[in-house]
Amino acid sequence: MKKFLSSYILLVLCLILIMSGCQKGEEKHSKESPENNSPPNSLEDLQKLSEDVLTSVNKKEWNSSLSQIKSVHSKWNDFFAEAEKKGISVEKTEKFNKDLNTLTNLIISKAMEENKDKAALKYKKAELELENEIGYKNLLMKIMIPQKRNQILKVKEINQKKKRILSRI
Repeated sequence: MKKFLSSYILLVLCLILIMSGCQKGEEKHSKESPENNSPPNSLEDLQKLSEDVLTSVNKKEWNSSLSQIKSVHSKWNDFFAEAEKKGISVEKTEKFNKDLNTLTNLIISKAMEENKDKAALKYKKAELELENEIGYKNLLMKIMIPQKRNQILKVKEINQKKKRILSRI
């Protein structure tokens, strides 16, 4: 599963690089100002966020990956608007969207699984603490009941002796 997830992340990164390469190729054809020859800030942000997601996924930090993937979606939307103006193909954007959604779904399922495991662990811990507390109380009851019974027997015995003494008088 780790290879599968890493493959998707690498695929997403490759698509980002391909899109930036296509964008540069289109810029060579247009004879606009030199400012357009540099990649847009949104693409650089998208690449940085993708690297951060990859790092978090490799460390299996699913909740951190979740917040980062939200940022990737936001940056993708920013980049997509710019790339669409510059003529990115619909096919590439659909493929990237599909891969990004697949990666997002994998991260969400892993985060949910991790949270479910943490909750199950907390539940089990609470259950064991409760069992220990109940077991301790039961143990006390087992110890206390015979003592009480012995006390009651002694009191009865004393009362019987008193009755015998009183009956002699």
